[in-house]
Amino acid sequence: MTSMHLRPWARAAEVLAFGLLWAGCARPAPSGASGRSDVRSQVAVYRERALQPAGVAPPSVDPAPQEVRTGSLFGRAQPVRAEQAPWNAWLDPGPRLFNDRSALLFEVRITSEAPVAWRPSDTRLELNDEDTVLRAASSSEALLHELLYWAYLEQRSGGDGDLIDRSRLAGPFRLAYVPHHSDDGVLSGLIAFPFTAAAPADTHVVAMRLTVGVTTAAGPEDLVWVFE
Repeated sequence: MTSMHLRPWARAAEVLAFGLLWAGCARPAPSGASGRSDVRSQVAVYRERALQPAGVAPPSVDPAPQEVRTGSLFGRAQPVRAEQAPWNAWLDPGPRLFNDRSALLFEVRITSEAPVAWRPSDTRLELNDEDTVLRAASSSEALLHELLYWAYLEQRSGGDGDLIDRSRLAGPFRLAYVPHHSDDGVLSGLIAFPFTAAAPADTHVVAMRLTVGVTTAAGPEDLVWVFE
């Protein structure tokens, strides 16, 4: 099957995979039986790390939704566990797309009396103190790039796994992610904060301060929620 006949999800995976290869993030799938075996071993490691229940403790904070009001803006935010989300359910106990080791997620709803735009670059999550900060993923693709990449390699190596099927069913997560702009004054959806080496998934979190930057007709504004 040539790339011209790939379905849209497969074409996107191919483009992303070659982008990662060009950037030096990984090597192409080796040819030959030994090369295919090596790729399958790497896929197995990825599955164990990202597609099995992580066993990561949730933040030790009240998970109830918090509400704030800033001028004409009203905001509601609530922590979300990736492994418990309906868009992440799969045929086995593991998650469909990624586990709790990938990111902290929030469901947010911001309403304004006029059109409103989300500012991802000014959206952050502080863990325990102001020096431990996670930055928002500007789109759902930041959480999916690993799955798409390994699905592509699994397909190239002739593997019979389900990563391609998982990739096909990422649509509900993409649709659930917060949009960048709303003409009707309502921004509603998920915001993810990927873990980093400085703030890994096993960080013991006892307090979180969520800041979401938006822009309205009045200019840039921030909404801030504190979870303790």
